[in-house]
Amino acid sequence: VDCALSLIRLGMERNIPGLLVLCDNLVTLEALVYEAGCDLTLTLKELQQMKDIEKLRLLMNSCSEDNYVTSAYQWMVPFLHRCEKQSPGVANELLKEYLVTLAKGDLKFPLKIFQHSKPDLQQKIIPDQDQLMAVALECIYNCERNDQLALCYDLLECLPQRGYG
Repeated sequence: VDCALSLIRLGMERNIPGLLVLCDNLVTLEALVYEAGCDLTLTLKELQQMKDIEKLRLLMNSCSEDNYVTSAYQWMVPFLHRCEKQSPGVANELLKEYLVTLAKGDLKFPLKIFQHSKPDLQQKIIPDQDQLMAVALECIYNCERNDQLALCYDLLECLPQRGYG
């Protein structure tokens, strides 16, 4: 992957058109194989055939609870930026779909994302406060477990105070 990525970047420096998507896919493949501990047999062709949401899930799939936030900053946020560069507006939808789907079964990991998106933090995973509120509420509404009320309250604590905006 490293050699292919170097070659593609060299082509991009020389203004060869049409290499951005390939470069982004190689960067994602590099993160999956070398950093995220994904299946080493994953090929570029298989990755290119995946939907972006599948790529995002694959990136975050092997993260433990302890390193989840670090992994989100290291892999998820750059991946979302790459997706946004290719299709403006898609990053917000991807993140929303990812978090809401996760929340359906457990609020533990979405809560970590919201805790690192609080309005008073300098660096936020979700910088837009309107998006933060909308996605947080959708996560709570879509959670199917009845033993996560405490996590719901914790999640609500991450939202801007009344009177925002």
